[in-house]
Amino acid sequence: MLIAKRALQRQLGSEASEWATDQLMQGRDTPHLRQLAGTTGIENRFELDELFDRVLHELDLSLPTRNQAVLIYAQELGHDYLDGKVMLDQLLEETCDLCISTDYMRELSPFYNIRGIRDDLTRENFEELVRAEIMTLLANG
Repeated sequence: MLIAKRALQRQLGSEASEWATDQLMQGRDTPHLRQLAGTTGIENRFELDELFDRVLHELDLSLPTRNQAVLIYAQELGHDYLDGKVMLDQLLEETCDLCISTDYMRELSPFYNIRGIRDDLTRENFEELVRAEIMTLLANG
């Protein structure tokens, strides 16, 4: 998700250090990867972005296209919601924003549509509908 987040030009934070540490534990090792692992997430945004980009280059990784990044990011949001790491309101707000910013990407448009019918359903029925749409989104990955 971090690579998708970077492709979407969203601000990186402490998760960059966690990702770098995980990469080191998996046996990858580069000078900039070690440096990224030592960051706190409160560094200058542009410096952290540049460091992350250098790590991607050293690891021969590339950023996904914008649409790929949006889909990856939305899928991770879905996983995080199912795992209880993201609240329903945050999931809907972010997926709707992504949908609008991508000119109503087909895979995200159900989240935009169901957000508008929230008041028409019971909470249980609404959450069941959201979960069904998340499963469809995840199946597209």
